[in-house]
Amino acid sequence: MRNFINIVESPDAANAYIEKATASLAELSDKISCSLGISFDHANTVEIEEIIALEMGQGYGSRAMNILCSLADDMDITLVLGVANDDDGYFTADDMPDENQLIDFYSRFGFEIVQSMFDERTNMERTPN
Repeated sequence: MRNFINIVESPDAANAYIEKATASLAELSDKISCSLGISFDHANTVEIEEIIALEMGQGYGSRAMNILCSLADDMDITLVLGVANDDDGYFTADDMPDENQLIDFYSRFGFEIVQSMFDERTNMERTPN
């Protein structure tokens, strides 16, 4: 596990990434819910605040993650996220993924578990390739 490093720099690159990602994900707007935010503590970093496939098992989440990761590589952006767990209240249906399934899912896209001093949920990070 790696630790987050606190660096404060201009969020210009992150803003540009969010604009391009929003446009690129438009084709999936009726299939996923996605929220992106700027991480002011980390240079060139965007937080995936939420990404939820509205229809599980159809590949929409994977398509969205491929778009986000490819664009992040092209723009030299690090992606971070906190893995939802049962305590978050996001998942209520029995067929929704548990925390371990989500960690496995994000790992397929190059995310690694990182440690955070301020958050009890599992945090993951993906650096550009």
